[in-house]
Amino acid sequence: MGQTLGGRYRIGEVIGSGGMGTVFRAEHVIIERPVAVKVLLPSCCRAQNVRERFYREARITNRIQHPNVLEVLDLGETEGGLLYLVMDFLHGETLAKRLSRATVAVDTLLDIVSEICDGLAAAHELGIIHRDITPSNVFLVARLRNSPSR
Repeated sequence: MGQTLGGRYRIGEVIGSGGMGTVFRAEHVIIERPVAVKVLLPSCCRAQNVRERFYREARITNRIQHPNVLEVLDLGETEGGLLYLVMDFLHGETLAKRLSRATVAVDTLLDIVSEICDGLAAAHELGIIHRDITPSNVFLVARLRNSPSR
């Protein structure tokens, strides 16, 4: 925390973590834009196949231009060899968190599934298959009615 990656992204608090890395809230220091930065664990950065997959997934995700698909803004490597991915900072919660809090109305769930399908369809049109659709990987963004959901 407090470090700056790539001379542009000031790292803030941890907002998530998993088996491959940690996601931080960060800020682009020049344009003062909030972003999310995923930093791979050092052990993952040493494995060449993991490094290649990380870069490949970033390039593939970046090809999908759809309001229901997270946008990749940047990709980099620290001087110490850690790989990081910069994404939009989204305001909301995962579907898993929403489901754990309370029962969700069927109409709401149908709306969510419809938007997931729209994003997946955009990926499929490019020949891209998402292999890990889970409630933890679906992020619900608070937005105004009829506005795109990025």
